[in-house]
Amino acid sequence: MVRTGQKRISIRSLLTFLFLTISIVPTLLIGYLFYNQSASTMFERINNYSDQIVEMSAERIGNKLADIESYSIETAYAERVQMFLERPAVMSSWEHSQLLARIRQDFGIKISRQNEDFVVTILHPDQSQTIIYGDPALPFALKADQQAKLYAQAVAKNGATYLLPVSEDMHLENVWFQRVRQTGNTSALVLARSIKTLYRGEVNGALAIRISERFINQLYGAVNLGTGSHSFLIDSAGLVHASGDDYFSLSDQGIPSLVQVVLDKAADGSDRAPSGENQSASYAQTWSDGQTDFLVFSAPIPDFDLYFVSMLPVAYVNAELNRTTIGIILIMVAIAGAMVVLSTTLAWVMANPLMKLIKGMHAARKGNLAVSVGTSSIREVEEVSTNFNEMMDEINRLMINVKDKEKQKRIAEIKALQAQINPHFLANTLNTARWMAHIQGAHNIEDLVGSLIQLINASIGARDDQIPIEEELENIKAFLRIQEYRYFDKFKVQYQIDPQILDCLIPRLLLQPLVENALVHGIAPVEGQGTLVIRGMIEDESIRLQVTDNGAGISADRLAEIEQGLKPTNQHGIGISNVRDRIRLNFGDRYGLTIKSVPDLYTTCEITLPRIKPDALDEPGDHL
Repeated sequence: MVRTGQKRISIRSLLTFLFLTISIVPTLLIGYLFYNQSASTMFERINNYSDQIVEMSAERIGNKLADIESYSIETAYAERVQMFLERPAVMSSWEHSQLLARIRQDFGIKISRQNEDFVVTILHPDQSQTIIYGDPALPFALKADQQAKLYAQAVAKNGATYLLPVSEDMHLENVWFQRVRQTGNTSALVLARSIKTLYRGEVNGALAIRISERFINQLYGAVNLGTGSHSFLIDSAGLVHASGDDYFSLSDQGIPSLVQVVLDKAADGSDRAPSGENQSASYAQTWSDGQTDFLVFSAPIPDFDLYFVSMLPVAYVNAELNRTTIGIILIMVAIAGAMVVLSTTLAWVMANPLMKLIKGMHAARKGNLAVSVGTSSIREVEEVSTNFNEMMDEINRLMINVKDKEKQKRIAEIKALQAQINPHFLANTLNTARWMAHIQGAHNIEDLVGSLIQLINASIGARDDQIPIEEELENIKAFLRIQEYRYFDKFKVQYQIDPQILDCLIPRLLLQPLVENALVHGIAPVEGQGTLVIRGMIEDESIRLQVTDNGAGISADRLAEIEQGLKPTNQHGIGISNVRDRIRLNFGDRYGLTIKSVPDLYTTCEITLPRIKPDALDEPGDHL
């Protein structure tokens, strides 16, 4: 019995699920933990690496600016420079030029870079200048307003260092600028300070040192945090003093939100630094320019109010993390795949013998009692399989015995039914003969009795169980001749028989109960003359025989009872059940009897039989 409304799962599915759960779930958990640890480690590594690079670059820039600042102080208060600016009255022009030459020689050796990365000049109050390092014939010069601003700010600092980023559009278009522009070295950072007299403290000029942006960029040129990173130098006001790419240009005003991030980070780093300990504030923060999200690393250069900033796109970090994630996923997929294959294999090894046993049971349930299941290497399954095979052998033995006994029983029942029909029919016929003799004075008795003798011989005296359809029709005609005397002009008969079936064999007197039912229960109860049609035809390898009357018909309830094989209550039911049982007993369930009826209109009884020729009975085999 199949239980409905209850969820079922196969043993193989259950074993596979258990194996996968036991193997894959821990693996996935370990992978997840490993991923989190890897992501945390990678982020920490990138953060620490970037911190160190930025701090080292800021320190390198600060040290170099401090060296240049020291050089500027030494230059501003050197004796020869002081003498050159004061120029005593006793000094001739030749002596003045010789003094300048010595100054250039002394400080050229100190700088030791004979190229355009450095230019050292003295700005005079009248806005003229004197080159003390560089090419005197090609003087570096700013536009008048920019140079005046530089001088004024240097004086206003009162001896402190002043830094001014100088872009290309701030220079004069002179020969020096044309030469420098060819090398792409037009942007620079100018360090300036006022020059005072040693004893009176009066300002008599300013010292300006032009440091090319290229030189500053070289100080942190090795800084490459990753693809899409940007590095630059800004002050607390957001003014860009140097930039390694086009993201910012020199002398640009930095984005306020970015400047605020840098300042907040520097302030927070100062608050966290222990007393007396120099700690950088270059821990990572995030900032977005509206299109790209960045991790911002920065380190201050306190002595110059500068900050070295490097920004790394978050997408780059995510890309690194994604590559790690893909690697982890591939490893996990490989492990999971191996686990799936192993789990499926183990489940198959354990469940396959049981599946074979289940298939054998299904086959047995469908009627294949000859099924046998193979042996198994699993002890418990082997024991069940052996018991199943022994059980099927025993069932086969019992089925053979039951089938033989059932067949004998059905033959006996059919013979008993025939024995019930024949006396009934004989009594009716004799009553009819007596009635006709009484009414008609024995006229036509010879014909009636002859027909009766023919039927009695067909029913009792013959030995063959199957006869040709042609002989069966002759018996039906004899039966109908008798019924014509009984139902005087009550019916007429039509025969529609395919000649090809006349020599085919059918069980003896198979149609007689149907014809009798048609007359007694179909045509007799209605008024007027009825019609009885007997048809025979070939369909594929089968024969279809029909008995149709246009009489009273059968009600739907009674027809349902007949079709269901319920216990008959009259001779009508006995005849139909007898015909149906004889067909199935002789030819099997493929063949049988069907009834179609419409009350007060018609009834058709149709039997379907195999097409059997007389010579087929000589061949071995059974038609069951």
